[in-house]
Amino acid sequence: KSKLGFRHIFGRRKVPTTVVSAVLSRVLRGIHEQMQLFWHDLCLTGLGRPFTRGWDIDSTTEFVSHLKDINSMLERKDSILSDVVGMATRDFSALYPSIEQDDMLRRIGYAIDAVFEKKRLDGKVVMLLGTHHRDLPQWSDGNTQSAAIRVDANIAKDWLRFVVKNTYVEFGGSVYLLVIGFPIGTNCGPQLAKNYLSTY
Repeated sequence: KSKLGFRHIFGRRKVPTTVVSAVLSRVLRGIHEQMQLFWHDLCLTGLGRPFTRGWDIDSTTEFVSHLKDINSMLERKDSILSDVVGMATRDFSALYPSIEQDDMLRRIGYAIDAVFEKKRLDGKVVMLLGTHHRDLPQWSDGNTQSAAIRVDANIAKDWLRFVVKNTYVEFGGSVYLLVIGFPIGTNCGPQLAKNYLSTY
């Protein structure tokens, strides 16, 4: 991989995108969870059996644990991985500063639309975000008197666009609009990366 001279690091708490990024992180966590369920159903439909664990790995220790699981799957004759003869890994450390923003907005926007459409068919039209940042997103038919933040697909995509298209970085005493990628450290950064990569 070619090394970048620097990486954009986001550490300011008093900028307009910070609050939206924190809430967007929760929304994208819910979207990613639903996308994982889509992949589960697709695998079940296409292969006749579900996979039991996602392929997102957040840390080195989780990677080692996942390799042990994969090895045990490779040894089983009925495994969907039984025909695998090799494995490749990818280093995505330069992912954040190199993603084309419009491609990310399009892909994640598609995932948001797909999840909300699937939920609409199930009678759920809004995602509810509780008042505590650790509350998991809930889905509702929209007829609730809850104090939770109500999010539909358009709101989620508006927040996504706002955070991605309004990120500025300071470098050498000057302030620049970030037009490629997104900075390391932004609240929704890990969820942006997970949702973006899950669309491939």
